[in-house]
Amino acid sequence: MEFAQKYLDMFDSEKDKIENPIDLCRSFFMRRAFHRLIAFFETLPNQQTQDLQLQYWYLMSLIKTNRQKECILFLSSLSKDRQQTPQLLYIKGMYYLKQLDFQSATDNFVHSFQKDPFFIE
Repeated sequence: MEFAQKYLDMFDSEKDKIENPIDLCRSFFMRRAFHRLIAFFETLPNQQTQDLQLQYWYLMSLIKTNRQKECILFLSSLSKDRQQTPQLLYIKGMYYLKQLDFQSATDNFVHSFQKDPFFIE
């Protein structure tokens, strides 16, 4: 019951007092408050070294708000090892999908799920 309540609370706009930053980002994303998620991420110090999940939600929000150029610039600024994580390969796939480059999108999605088929919660 506690598990279900935690995720139901993420839809409640009154509950912006979530202490875990990853849960807060997920909550903003689930409520389609992409602008708030982007603003939250940009207030954090050292964005390049933030937790992978925080970067994932930030980049996904950039994609959803059609800010693909910012997304790919931020992604390319990360280390090559970081770019090869399943989450960020998925983001690259989303970027290429928005660019209508279906072959590159498919390649990135396949590599992402080969590395970890359960990274999406």
